[in-house]
This record gives sequence, C-alpha cells and structure tokens, in this order.
Amino acid sequence: MNRVNLITIGKREIIWIAIAVVVVVVTILAIVFRDGQEVISNQSGVAPIGNKQEQSEESTIDDRESAARWYKQSCSLCHGDDKEGRLDYPSLIHVKEKYTVDEIYLIITEGTREMHGGFLQGKEAEAVARWLKAE
Repeated sequence: MNRVNLITIGKREIIWIAIAVVVVVVTILAIVFRDGQEVISNQSGVAPIGNKQEQSEESTIDDRESAARWYKQSCSLCHGDDKEGRLDYPSLIHVKEKYTVDEIYLIITEGTREMHGGFLQGKEAEAVARWLKAE
C-alpha cells in the first residue's frame, strides 16, 4: 500500500499566512470604504468631461437615446426606470442639483461607499452622467 505524504505547516508558515490574510482584508476594506468618503473628486486622473464643446443637435439626440438605454440596462434595476429609486437604493431625480457632470461621472465609474463603481465606463458613463444632469 502506498503512503500518502501530508504537508506539515509550521508556526512560521502560519504566521505568514495570517499576515497575508490581514493585508488582503485591510486592502479590501480600504477600497470599499475609501476612508468613509464618497468619491466625487477626480482621483483617477480621468480628464474632466464637463467642459467639452457643444455637439450637433443630431448627435445630442442620439447621445440622449443611448444614455437612456445604458441607464435602463445598468442603473434602473436599483435606481428605478424613472430614477425614483427602489428598495433601499436612492432616487436620482435630484442628482442634477447636487452634483456636477464630472462628479456624476466619477460616481458612476468609481462608485461611493454605498455603491460600487464600474457598472459603466468611458463614453457610456459620460453619456449617462450628462443625461442625468440634463434630465
């Protein structure tokens, strides 16, 4: 009959595993809570989007339609089809009075302590930020 060799873990290995686990947990907590502050400042190095030149009326209409579609696909499950909010998720009806386009964009892409970012990125996030500010 064959013998099965078992790996033994000594105190030194247990200490290193514990340190690694603590580092991972602290890193995750730091990312999630970001020092208890909402992400509305431009920490990502992303160029501000609020100062873009005006686009033609036709592309603006297309952008609004695309933004509404992206909102419905990525945001409406939590924030409602009419931005009224659902369950414990906030209404976005008055977001245009509270935040600039750049701040809305950063919330969409980077999140806040209550919401994970990254549901939309790039031009989709920009279009939805502009749409929320304009609606």
